[in-house]
Amino acid sequence: MENAFSADEKEKMSELLKRIYTIIYGRAERYDWKILVDTLNDLYDGYADRLRAAAPQLKEKEYQICCLSKSGLSNSEIASLLDNTENAIELQKTNIRTILKLQKQTSFIKELDKLVQNF
Repeated sequence: MENAFSADEKEKMSELLKRIYTIIYGRAERYDWKILVDTLNDLYDGYADRLRAAAPQLKEKEYQICCLSKSGLSNSEIASLLDNTENAIELQKTNIRTILKLQKQTSFIKELDKLVQNF
């Protein structure tokens, strides 16, 4: 999967991960999702806002899973952040694909990118 991203995309993901780790490990209180959303918007041309516009039917947790996935986190990392199991995250991603009518046999992120690209 790692080879599927260009050098520029890998650099953006690296920067995003650094910011996420600062958010998570630099604070004792609950995660500040606004910082994550702002970071995704900064790095990916308004991605989080366009995702919200393209998929208003997503629940907050589903939206968070999409944002964390776009940031390059694995299902196990997302599960840890959201206090859930990896299997639960995989199931929620399957449900998101169904809700958004995304193809099932392709990359979750690439399918989200196609959806967001039109907004």
